[in-house]
Amino acid sequence: GLSRYSLNDPAAPASLGIKTFVSVTLHDADSISNLVFPAPFRGPFAMHLASAAASQIVLKIRCAAEYLRPEWIRQPFVFNVPKELDDVMDPPTFPEEDYKCFDRTLIAYCAAYDVDPSRICYTVDYECEDAPCFRLLPTTPPPYKALELLAVTRALRYNESFASLSFRDVKLNALLYLYDPFGADVDGMSTRSGVPTRIQPYEELPVLSQELRALAAKSKRLRRLDFTNSIIKPMISSDERGPICGILEALVPLCKKSLTNVDWIVLNGIKLLDSDLDYLVDAASERACHFRALEIGDCGLSVHDIDLLLSTLSAHESTMEVINISGAQGRFRDRKSTRLNS
Repeated sequence: GLSRYSLNDPAAPASLGIKTFVSVTLHDADSISNLVFPAPFRGPFAMHLASAAASQIVLKIRCAAEYLRPEWIRQPFVFNVPKELDDVMDPPTFPEEDYKCFDRTLIAYCAAYDVDPSRICYTVDYECEDAPCFRLLPTTPPPYKALELLAVTRALRYNESFASLSFRDVKLNALLYLYDPFGADVDGMSTRSGVPTRIQPYEELPVLSQELRALAAKSKRLRRLDFTNSIIKPMISSDERGPICGILEALVPLCKKSLTNVDWIVLNGIKLLDSDLDYLVDAASERACHFRALEIGDCGLSVHDIDLLLSTLSAHESTMEVINISGAQGRFRDRKSTRLNS
């Protein structure tokens, strides 16, 4: 970051993380460079710098950004410099680290978002199915804050080290009810290869849904997502719909359009509403989703809800391995014609 004491503008933030800048412009004629830093949930801050070494400075900034985010195929910033300068920028080579430099990227995001990286605890499980699995571990009270969770999801984006991601028992509510008034993250609107997902309205989704959609769309290796007990919904009266969990809203449109390889979704312990069920049924009726497993144990669904879901899941009879509907109370109708394993 750059100390605010090096800037004359009293409105400058305390630090400007390289991971937050979105554009750099170099005016060759007068050697003035403009850098724009829009931190999450905060309006953009622009710096206007003049230096005889402006070209070297902007090249160093770009190199540093790529060093701190080596797995990102497309860096989320605009590099607007004279063509002759852009041509001399060779693709940087950096030393390899464990999990494709995940720690390096995570620490950089923590610094940019002004959060303590020691609060973020995780492990990698090599013994589970669909290994290796990145498991974010619950932290000591208080639970993870929004920017801490955002640092984790941004560090995981594009990272092909893990076939599974687990947020089991990690409360994600801080992102579920959060919207960025300064605009959505545009990188999340495309696949890993840069193809626009064309799923609307992305900008109207809560930050949690935007981040999960980006995680699923940006990885070819990712197959399984575990959200067990990760969303706590507030108590609502019988005449209120309440908030949806945000997870299915993020993933189902990708699955339907075959824009993700995620085919094992775990939602155990999350209370699902009718609107959540609509997403489930919609996905279950689409063979393109090719689900291997759907775990919705103790999700508060009625027997009628589950019966409706099971009737549509027959479209996945050739791929389905596991269905978890534990916790449902009542009698199910006979479905001898359904060849699903449960």
